[in-house]
Order: sequence, then structure tokens, then C-alpha cells
Amino acid sequence: MSLQMVIGGAGTRRSEMMYQKLIEESLANPEKNYYLVVPEQYTMQTQMKMTELHPGRGVMNVDIVSFPRLAYRVFDTLGGIRKTILEDTGKSMVIRRLLSEEKENFEAFAVSAGKKGFTEQAKSMISELFQYSVSSEQLSRSRQQVGEDTLLGKKLKDIQRLYDAFKKYMADTYMTAEELLDVLAEKVADAQILKDSIMYIDNFTGFTPSQYVLLGKLLKLCEKIVVGLTIDVKDSVYEPGQEYQLFYLTKETLWKLKKMCMEVHAELDDDILLETSDRAAYRDLQFMEKYLFRFRRFKPWADKPEHIRLYGVSHPVDEIRFAAAEIRRRVMDENLSYKDFAMVTGDMQRYREAARRHFEAMDMPLFIDDKADISENSFVEMLRSAMDVILKDFSYESVFRYLRSGYSDMTAEDTDVLDNYILATGIRGRKRWSQTFIKRYRDFKDEDFLRVNESREKIMKELEPLSVMGAAGSVRAYTEALRAFIQAIRGEEKIAAFAEAFEADGEFVRSREYGQIFESVEDLLEKCVQILGDESLSLKEYMEILEAGFGEIQVGVIPPTLDQVVLGDLKRTRLGDVKVLFIVGMNDGNIPPSLEDKGMISDDEKQILEEEGIHLSLCLDEQSMEDDLYIYLALSRPERELYFTYAAQDNGGAAKSPSPLLKECLRLFPQLKERSYPGEEPRYYFNEEDSRELLIDGLHAVKNGQETTFPFRLLLRYWYEDE
Repeated sequence: MSLQMVIGGAGTRRSEMMYQKLIEESLANPEKNYYLVVPEQYTMQTQMKMTELHPGRGVMNVDIVSFPRLAYRVFDTLGGIRKTILEDTGKSMVIRRLLSEEKENFEAFAVSAGKKGFTEQAKSMISELFQYSVSSEQLSRSRQQVGEDTLLGKKLKDIQRLYDAFKKYMADTYMTAEELLDVLAEKVADAQILKDSIMYIDNFTGFTPSQYVLLGKLLKLCEKIVVGLTIDVKDSVYEPGQEYQLFYLTKETLWKLKKMCMEVHAELDDDILLETSDRAAYRDLQFMEKYLFRFRRFKPWADKPEHIRLYGVSHPVDEIRFAAAEIRRRVMDENLSYKDFAMVTGDMQRYREAARRHFEAMDMPLFIDDKADISENSFVEMLRSAMDVILKDFSYESVFRYLRSGYSDMTAEDTDVLDNYILATGIRGRKRWSQTFIKRYRDFKDEDFLRVNESREKIMKELEPLSVMGAAGSVRAYTEALRAFIQAIRGEEKIAAFAEAFEADGEFVRSREYGQIFESVEDLLEKCVQILGDESLSLKEYMEILEAGFGEIQVGVIPPTLDQVVLGDLKRTRLGDVKVLFIVGMNDGNIPPSLEDKGMISDDEKQILEEEGIHLSLCLDEQSMEDDLYIYLALSRPERELYFTYAAQDNGGAAKSPSPLLKECLRLFPQLKERSYPGEEPRYYFNEEDSRELLIDGLHAVKNGQETTFPFRLLLRYWYEDE
């Protein structure tokens, strides 16, 4: 039973070296079980990389898992687990229910408990306590230490009250996902599939207390554990260093693992130290990897960097336009593939839709590595608007939001006619909608009355199952009504039709997203009944519970093809081998991301609790250090070229400042010059859809008597000749 570390900076290709070594060992010992444990978001990328490296193009006796998936593997062999796993959606429902019962007893959170967003804060706090194995007794002791009458003492009292109520509610029926590893640690000694196996662990910056406990048990069970850590071997690997240094967190992990190894009396094999490989053709990229966020003395890069570029644009959408045009140009001119390019940003919400629209217009394959929030899905919006009709007593806005959702059987033409009639007559309220429309306006004819009344009857019939929601009722009754409504409008059938249409149009990602929506909503409704059951609520409260649930449900999709550009989040996305990387949104607050002290426990209070022996999630300083490490890893990914882009204004026209990271880059490369786009960098147009904006702007210029551009005149000639 032994532990070995593989240590190297981002430029050492440490992971690839570990995977090659793992493959060689697994081929030499086909009867032995091997495991490769990576963070959840790494699993698919790691499976693809292992398959690519393996001579048999498979993983054979190597199981690639995250810690939770490893737990399920073990439980499958030991007879499973008796409790139901309470995911985030169910957790939010339970906490909301408990808050309604306990908030009258709160001291510190008496006012904020009823405010929007507090349920999410409470859920995060409860999850943190489970994740870091904090007991109710520890909270009691800390409360006494800091003083019962202090603000922190009162906060801890409220948190403990909610924590105890949550655990009591779960009792013998549920367990949280955070407890999964605690249960695994208790049972892992009996897991024959892990006995004498060899386990590789890679791409973790650190471990939670539960993971450390599990690792201690695994060291006694596995033949060998190999852990990969990102530390530059030239940065004094075995000296803890200062908290502000780039590799402080991973050095701390290194020492914790070594200490644990001694405590369980496992052997400690010699560490494998990897140095950054020399890349003669790309020394500027290598120089960045070597000195970014370092505080040792160095001589700045004297020349203009050949493989690092900086572009300033007016708005975020221009960053996407530039990146897309540059990728298309280089694919055409340099015989590169789309998979050789990637874009990462610190603000996916700002760039996601702009990238989707622009890449579709240019007919370029794009995979957005971001789980879709179903709260924005058309089916969910339809449910929301239908219940809104009942809640707001057939207000104009709610009725026509529902009719235009795409799920009503009303035709678009009939909806427009009815819209005009309701606007003209001002009809509102269920009572008026339940009666034949007789109010005339303008030259409305008898056949027009027939048409709008047929539409009225169709709407009332569609919404009839929801009519019981008009009075206060139980969660069970509301849910049954909503299910009856979905069935009446053939909701499942219509979602399937949308998914098929998207697939026919080549939008495979959206097709797979829609393919998961109905089941996700049905699971949410089932959880509502299981957890809240016969609890009596108003319709507004029921809708708030569903809204919280919709916000928790995210559907992930598998990339539909290998040859595509990836757009991902700077922290979440784990890129494979890319030749050219675009860092978009290099603005202050995006990269590095803004950090807010907005939890139930403040950053300063976390540090007080740390002194009392309660370790929670990273404080703001530690999060900032972790962000720097993710930025370092991302900027070290490209093999050939690195692009930085930033916008001078946001989409609303407000001025934005460049990221402080640009200052760090200019410290390394004083000769790095910014170029403007469009301006110093030409604007390319690749098809009719892509050039639509140029045509519109040019026509506006003609209308206003302004001078037109040469590209516009060429485009206009193209359209005339095409006609």
C-alpha cells in the first residue's frame, strides 16, 4: 500500500504522462483493476483522451470515474444504498418548507428569511456543513466560544436550528449527495473491486475533509495510489510558501496527503518531478507559463510576442464576431480543424447566445460547454405563463404569453385576431372570459365574433384543468392539476416534435436538451409530491417552489461531433488539446471574476470559525488564489497561439475597463501591442447571413445621405447581380 505524487506545472503535460503510464501498466497487468479518478466535469474529456492514447482505442481494465461515480460502483457490488439521494432540487424544497416553519424562531435571519434568494443561501450553507463534515455539536461549541449574544453567535444558532431540522426531516429516508462519500468511507473496506487495485487521481486542486477521510481508507485498501498535482518544480515544491503565491493551495494539498500517508502507515514512494518541456518554436507561450503570476525576478520578454495577440473591440458581440471570423479564416487558409480552436470566458451568460447566433449564421460547428438551465426552456415558460393566467385572473399579458409559447393549439393568425380584439375591448378576468364575447368595436362583423368566441372556447378548454388552482390547496392537488393540464395539451408529444425539428435542422445540442426536458419536469413534480405532499399553499407559493426547482435543474449534453469549436467557462471547462485559444471578455470583473461576500456567513466570520476548528469553503482570498490557478491553467493550454479580446463597452453602452490580467501580461510582454477590430484588423464576411448587418448599415447610410463603405458597395453589387 503506497502513495506516489506526480508533480509538474501546466506546461509539462503531466496528465498525458500519467495516462500513458496508466495505460502501459494496465496492458501489462490485464487481470488487475485500475481506476482513474477525476473531477466530475473532467470525466468525458478524460475518457476521450484515454481512448485516443490507448493502442486498442478503449480503456479495457481502467475505470474512469469521479468520486461520486466511484461510490455508486462500490454500492452496486455491496447491495446499493437504502436511502434516496436528495439532489439540489429536493434540497431546496425541503429547506423552503423548513424555513416557513422555523423563521419565526430566528434571531439573526428573522427579516432576511422571507426574502428572495435566501432559500438558495440556506441550501448552500447546509450543503457546506455536510460537505465539510461539520457536526451540530461543533456549531454549539463555536457558538459558546464566540458568544451567544454576538451577531455570529446568533447566526450560528439560527443555522444550527435549520441544520438540525433538516437532518431530522431526512432521518431514515433521505441522504444528501455530500454524504455519499461519508457512507462510502464507512463501507469501502468491504469493496472487493477496490482491493489491491491501482488508483490514479488527477486534476484536483485540493480535497474536502470527506475526500481526505476516504483517501485514508483507500490507502489501506489499494495496492497503490498515484496523485497528480499542478506545481512548478522550480517553485520550491516542498516549501509551503506564502498564501498569495500561485501554487500555495496545491502545495498545501501535497503536505496534507503526505501527512495522511504517515498516519495510516502507508509507504511513500519517491515523487515524480516533471519539468516544462522546451518548445523552441513557441518560446513566448512557454515564457508566459513560466512567469505568469510568479513573484520571482525575471527579465521581461524583449521582442514583440509572435504567438500572443491582443484585440480591443467596441462591444462583447464584436469579440464573438472577430473570434468566429478569425477561426473561419484560419481553417480555410491553414488547413486547421475546428477542434483545434477553443474560446473561454469568465462570463458565459454574456457570450453564450451571441456565440450561438453568430456561429449558426456562419454555419460553423460550436459546442457550448455549459449545462442548460431549464428555467429558460420554452416548455417551462409555457407552464409558468399558464399558471400565471390563473394567478393574475386572465390578465392580458399572461394570456398572450401562454398563447405565444408555442404549445397552445391556437394558430398564430387566430391569436393575432384575438389579441387585437382583447386590446380594443379591454376584456379582463376569468368571469368575462367564461362568457360569450359580445362587445363590438369598429366594423366587427358576425363572422369575426364567431372566430374570437371559438378561440375563447378553445383557450378555456385548454386551461380548464388549472381552474382548481384559483383557490388555496395542497401541493399534491396543484401538482395533479398541472399534470392534467400537460396531458390535455399533449405536452410530451409537442416537446418531442420540437426535439425532432431541431435535429432535422442540425441543431443536435438543442434537440438533446429538449429530449430531456419532459422527464426533468416530471421528476420535479414527483419530488414536489414526495417532499411537500399535502402541505397547504397559495398558488403564488407553489409557483415559487417550482421556480426554485426549475432554477436547480440543469441538463447536460454530449458534444454531437468531434470537429467543433468549444466555448467554455474559464473555471468549469476542461479543454483537451487545442492549438489556438481565444480568451474573450478580458474585462475587469469577468477575468478574474468578481467575488462577492454574500453567504449566510461572511468571509471574516469564516476565518473566526477556522480558528475554532470549523473549516468551511474557501474564503475570498483563497477563491482569488484558486481563480489565478485556473487562469494559469487556461493560458497554458494552447499549443500555437493565444488571443486576448476585450470590449470597451457592455451591450448597454456603459464603459468597461480592461482586465487587470492584461496588466500582468504586459508586465511579461512590454512589446505586446493592442490592435482594434474592426479597424486595424480587417472584417471578413463569409456568407449572406454573415453579411446581413453590413447590408443593413449600408442602407441606413444611403438613406441618411452618408458615405458608404467599399465592402458595402461590393455586397450591393453581389445582390443586384444575384437578382
